[in-house]
Amino acid sequence: MSYLTSVFFICIPSRFFCLEFCLATSMTKRKLQINPVSIDSRSPKKLRNNSDQSPSAGDSISASLPPKFWLLKSEPEEYSVDDLAQSNDSTGFWDGVRNFQARNNLKRMVPGEKILFYHSSCKVPAIVGIASVVSDAVPDSSALNPGHKYFDPKSDPENPKWFGLEIKFDRKLKRPITLQELKTYRDGALSGLMLLKRPRLSVQEVCADDWRFILSLEDAPIG
Repeated sequence: MSYLTSVFFICIPSRFFCLEFCLATSMTKRKLQINPVSIDSRSPKKLRNNSDQSPSAGDSISASLPPKFWLLKSEPEEYSVDDLAQSNDSTGFWDGVRNFQARNNLKRMVPGEKILFYHSSCKVPAIVGIASVVSDAVPDSSALNPGHKYFDPKSDPENPKWFGLEIKFDRKLKRPITLQELKTYRDGALSGLMLLKRPRLSVQEVCADDWRFILSLEDAPIG
């Protein structure tokens, strides 16, 4: 009897112990499965911001920015849209910029961005063509040439002050869009156009909406 009694008291508590241990183990596993998910869902931004990995080329800031549009002004007597079209490979170097704001705009231009080619200081100032940026801005060597029209005696080859870049002819507009015509939209669709605010600035940024509207005028009836 004493043997059976001892077995009964030993075995029964053991079963209770096993059952309790299994339940505790099961609950611990559930917690281990849930906790990592809840942590990630609570603070994904913090986890990303604390990453020590450098961004890849595809994640660079410049790659995420939309392209800009530009307007370049040139006197047709000196360099016209036809001169650009007839140059070698329809490509020319845009130099002679001697205004700091225009220079800064020039340096912001990126290959592939589009340009409105504008004839200025002529009988009928107008946007006459479209070109593309081909290169990044580089020092303008004409500023260092004493025999050049745009020579700047204060220019330093070790610390260039003036820059230029290559542009490529795309096409002429179906018709010139004159300054006079653009002015009729001064208080409407082109209220923000820099050409109507700073007409003397030779390198100007054009917003995407203004770009689209200006090109839509190609097919608009004149009147």
